[in-house]
Amino acid sequence: MKKRKGKIEIWKSKKDKKFYFHLKSSNGNIILPAGQGYNRRNDMIATLQAVADIFMQKRFTIVEL
Repeated sequence: MKKRKGKIEIWKSKKDKKFYFHLKSSNGNIILPAGQGYNRRNDMIATLQAVADIFMQKRFTIVEL
């Protein structure tokens, strides 16, 4: 059986013309909803890449508040 992967969906809002993204799990649920909008698509992609790099290098700590 093939394992399904989650995905990051990106889009440009027709309302404010900004770029947004959200993270969807493999079952289609949004697990990281859209937050701030980005004026430039390249800025959004750079942010996504930076976050992915942090997770891949395990440079984060989970802190319970």
